[in-house]
This record gives sequence, C-alpha cells and structure tokens, in this order.
Amino acid sequence: VTEAVPEAVTDESSTSDSVEDTSESEGDGSEETTSSADEAKVEAPTFTVYLSNLPYTTVRQDVDDMFAEFGKVNKVTLPKRKMDDGCRGFAFIDMENEGDMEKAILGVNEKQLGGRPLTAKKSVPKEELPSRQKRDRKTRATPERLYVGNLPYGVSEEEVKEMFKENAGGVEAKELFLVKDRDGKDRGFGFVTLDSEELVQPTIDLLDGFIFAGRRLAVRRPNPEGVKAKKGKDFNENTSRIYFGNLSFDTTTKTMRSLFEEHGQVLNLYVNEDFATKASRGYGFAQMPKEDALVAIEALNGLDIDGRDIKVCIAAEKMEKLRIYVGSLSFNTEEEGIRSVFGEYGEIYSVFLPEDSNYGGHRGFAILTMSVEDGHQAIKELNGIELDGRTIQVNIAQPKGSAKPVTKIYIGNLDFDTPEEALKDMFAEYGEVKSCILPEDKDFGGSRGFGFVQMDEDSAKAAMEGLDGADLDGRNIRVTLADGGRKNRRDDEFDQDDGYDNNDGYNDNGDDNNSDDNNGADDNGAADNGDDNNGDDF
Repeated sequence: VTEAVPEAVTDESSTSDSVEDTSESEGDGSEETTSSADEAKVEAPTFTVYLSNLPYTTVRQDVDDMFAEFGKVNKVTLPKRKMDDGCRGFAFIDMENEGDMEKAILGVNEKQLGGRPLTAKKSVPKEELPSRQKRDRKTRATPERLYVGNLPYGVSEEEVKEMFKENAGGVEAKELFLVKDRDGKDRGFGFVTLDSEELVQPTIDLLDGFIFAGRRLAVRRPNPEGVKAKKGKDFNENTSRIYFGNLSFDTTTKTMRSLFEEHGQVLNLYVNEDFATKASRGYGFAQMPKEDALVAIEALNGLDIDGRDIKVCIAAEKMEKLRIYVGSLSFNTEEEGIRSVFGEYGEIYSVFLPEDSNYGGHRGFAILTMSVEDGHQAIKELNGIELDGRTIQVNIAQPKGSAKPVTKIYIGNLDFDTPEEALKDMFAEYGEVKSCILPEDKDFGGSRGFGFVQMDEDSAKAAMEGLDGADLDGRNIRVTLADGGRKNRRDDEFDQDDGYDNNDGYNDNGDDNNSDDNNGADDNGAADNGDDNNGDDF
C-alpha cells in the first residue's frame, strides 16, 4: 500500500500533466483562432449611419420605419437616458451595404421628426475621432456669458430665450444651458451666452430684478475661476440689505446701480416695479458687503437724483404684512388721497387701484398693504369715514372666493335729489348693505335717477319684495334684480326719466367691476403683486 500511493500519485500527476498539456494546446489554438476572428472583424467594412437631433420621445420603431425604405437594416442602437429611459437624442443604424447607407443618409438628413430637423451622416469609428480636450470652468466662463438665477421651475429654453428677446432690448441668447440635477429636475438657474461682451452689462441692467413668471431674476456675471458663490448664514452675516426710496418714477435700475457701484461691490440691486404696468414704484433694494453698504448709505442718503432727494438706509427686517380692502371709493379719489389718509397710521407698502378696462379710471375700490399692527389700527379708525363725499368701507381683504356671494339690486325712478344715505338706510331695514352706488351724470353732476345696492341673497330677496313700488322722496321707486337693462324689464315698465338705458355703462360686468366686494380684489393679482414684489426676497 505504501508503494502503491506514490504510483497512484505518479499516475495522477501524469494524467494531470496530460490534461494541462491538452488544455494549453487547446488554449493556444483558441487564442490563435480568436485573434484571427478579431482581425477579420476589425478589417470587415461597416456601413453605419449616425443619426442625431432626435426627439427624446423617439423609440426603436420610429427609426426602423424611417430607414426601412432604403434597404435592409441589420441593427439599430438607440442609447437611452438613465433618469427616465428616454432617448438620448441620437442613434446608430447598421445598413447591409454601402449603397443602402448612402441612400439612407441622403434620404434622412434634414428630415423632420417630432418637429426637429435630423442630421444623418456616416458613423466614424471612435478611434478615428479627433481628440477633444475636456473644457474647464475657465473656458466655459467666457466674457460673453451670464448667470441667470431664481428661474421658475419647469421653464423651457424657448421661454427663457423669448424673455431675453422681449425684455433685454432685443438681445438674443446665442447659447442657453439650464442646469438640472441628477434626476433631470430643474435647479432654478442657468447660463446664457450673448453675441458679444459689450451686451453683457446692458442686459444685466435690464434683467437683474426683472419679474419673470412671478419670480424676481438674479442676473450677473458668472463667478471667476475657483470662486464659489457665497450663500447661507455666512453670506447674510457679511452683507447688508439697503433700502432706497423717494425715487422719481423716471429713475431706473441702471441709474441706481451706477450710483451704488461708485461706493463698493453691488451684489444685487433693483428698482421695484408694478407687476402689471412695469412702472417704477419709487423705491428699491440693494445688497452689498457690510463695509461697502455703510459707505454707500453715507454718500447717497439725501442726494438729489432726477429732482428728488432720495432716502437710503439699512432695510427693515422682513415683517408680516396685512392686505386691506378699501371699498365704496369715489371715482374721483386718487392714489395720493388714499396714501394721505392711511399714511397717518404707518408705512404703506403698496396701493393697488384696479382699473376699469371699458370706461377708464379705477373700479371704486383699492387694496393696500401695511404692517399687521398698523393695518389693524387703520381699519379700526377709518372704516366708515367720509372720503371725497363717499362713506368708505375698510376691512381685511379676503382671498378670492372666500366672500359670500352677493346679489346686486337695481333701483329706478329715483328723485334726482335723493341722497345715497337715504337709499342705504331704506334697504338696511332688510339686512346689511354691502354697497350702495348712485351713478352721477358726468356732464351735469348729480344723480342720474337710478342706483344699485348689493346685499346677501336672502336680504336682497326680502328687500325687492318689500320695497318695489315703495315711496321715496315722493316717487314710487322700482326695485328689481340688476341685469344690465337687457332682460326681465321692458322700457314701458319704468319712468323714462330715470336715465336707465343700455348706454349708461352700468351692466353686470361693468358694475361688478365697480362692486365693493372683496372677490374682485384678486382679479388683477393684488395678493401676489402687491406683497411679493416689495423686494423682501433676493
């Protein structure tokens, strides 16, 4: 047994060696065969078309159908994006022979797919492509480039380019890159390349602080190589927010920026504008390093700019604000009068007087913005006072749709000397009178012989039933649902002297715009445009 073990081992070793030899022999042969196949494969001609500018919604079948008419398609490679499995915008198509490839290139190049012109050309092997050096940050941050921040999420490249063209003096964005995260979602900023460096500063002056889709843009030159943007706590601790006011309405953001830049680095600056009209609101805000801010305030406060002594100081801390509804205004009341009355109770951040698009002038109500404390005091003291001959209503502005629906009542055949108070007192016996209007004759003054009252639905119904035909100042008044004089009434039902006809400008649409309910307050965006554009956020 002892002798048999080595023999077994020897035999086993021999067998093992034999197997290894065979394996090596087979391996050598295999390597030679594979090498020959690889050489043959490299040398074999390929007829591959490179297709680019594909819509991201392109699928394999779209490419197959497009190339089928030009010959046999051996293979289609359509690279996909990891984020959503969509097309990456290009494809490789292997054709059977060179003739089919050339026909496909001629037939597909510049063909439209999904509204995009395609580019088709012969695919070049990767090793034959010209070497490309990776672009560093310095190369990308060219003098013609702009940083655009605080962009609305979901905005398209076309919308940004159109915004530049319309609001930057016709400047066109030569290149645009909107930055996205790994999931393909917008990060809210991007980079725009213009035609020349000379266009950069004028574009910054026009667009920095511009309201785009409800957001105030931050437009500046990109940070230099190796410099990261400061943000967060450190940024706020090292900078100051400056308020400048009492501006002439002709003073522009460009003018103020040039003034502040004489005294240090301006990180951000804008003159606040009305969202709807784009007109200056007479004040603005700037952001500067603390030391520069103190120098600028010292130099600019009280300086005469465009005929006004401007006020420059550290901006007050952001505070909670109150929107105030002011109704039943005289059509002769102007913004200056409103500011004069309410200004006695604190700073007024904004005044919004919606205009009547059909007849000009405002619609008989306004929305003010004040601090919460000052606003509540103004409401308490001013509700029910007389302003320009009208008893005004002052209360907290309600969000659109939150107020209870009201019914508008038409009152005709009034005596021309009947005052508004008498009419209001008469209807008040049936419930709260939301508003009372006696239209005036613009040519001769005085009442036109009819009026409108607004009440809640139940009170209005009771008032119409109880007062139609009642005597007021010696005349039997007519009380009915207001419908603009178009239905439910005939001319012979009314005294022809009451002045109510289809040309008086008072109909459902027109008078609803003059109504004193709070529902109309938000129609022109007072809630957003009054408060949010006061420059509280950078």
